[in-house]
Amino acid sequence: AVVSTQSTGITMILVAMLLGLAATQAPDCEMLHKDMKKCLRRGFRAAAPHAECVNMDKSMKNRGNRKCAEVEINFETQGCTPISCAEVEEPTEPMPEPQPEPEPEPEPEPVCVKKTPQICRHANKVYPGAQLSPKGYYDNINGYAACVALCQRTAGCKAIVFIPNPRIKRCYVKGEGYLPLADETKGRNPSSAEMSCLEECQ
Repeated sequence: AVVSTQSTGITMILVAMLLGLAATQAPDCEMLHKDMKKCLRRGFRAAAPHAECVNMDKSMKNRGNRKCAEVEINFETQGCTPISCAEVEEPTEPMPEPQPEPEPEPEPEPVCVKKTPQICRHANKVYPGAQLSPKGYYDNINGYAACVALCQRTAGCKAIVFIPNPRIKRCYVKGEGYLPLADETKGRNPSSAEMSCLEECQ
């Protein structure tokens, strides 16, 4: 009776050890879930219930297939809960936020380069009438540009006619109301200009 009791005790201990060993060797469902998801993502052609979750865009090599087949067998043997296809889908990176259009660079302000006396000069033309009081002209003015400068510093002067006669070099200064530009008819080779032209941009 003592031997029988001891034998029964040893048997129970051995069974418990074997069960413990099996428990430690068998992968748990949590680990199998992870491995199975990896296999499906990498293109392992699983059977039901995971056949619809296979990533058909990829295919596995033989070595990978063998490992995943083993995972599949353990998965079924352990009675693990089937994986949903949503769990298998690889997370996609969120679409980047649309960047706002850069503000357009403001157009640079146009730089106004005023016209020069030479640009405003009308050769062999005159502005008749409206000579300034009291005299209306000045002699011995040294050239067309000097005549323009004289008008610019003379109150009320709006236009000039310069006569380059070597003897007198006359500069006519014109006020408001001078007549439109006209051809020279006396052979004096004049140069004329309006002061308003000098305020215009080129």
